[in-house]
Amino acid sequence: MLVFLQAISVLHEVVRLEPNLPDSYHTLGLVHGAIGDHENEMGFYMITAHLTPKDPTLWKTLYVWSM
Repeated sequence: MLVFLQAISVLHEVVRLEPNLPDSYHTLGLVHGAIGDHENEMGFYMITAHLTPKDPTLWKTLYVWSM
C-alpha cells in the first residue's frame, strides 16, 4: 500500500508541473483502481478522456461504468 501512496504523491507532482499530460492522469486512475478507490479512478479517467478526446477506449470505459 505504501508504494501506491508514494506513486500517487509523485504523480500529483507531475500533474502540478505538467497539467496537460494525459498519461499522468491515466496512471493515477490505474493506481487508484488498484487500491480500490474507484471514485477517484473514474475521475482521473474522465480527465484523461477529456485530454485525449479522440481515444474511444477511455470514453467506452467511462460509458460502461456509468451504467
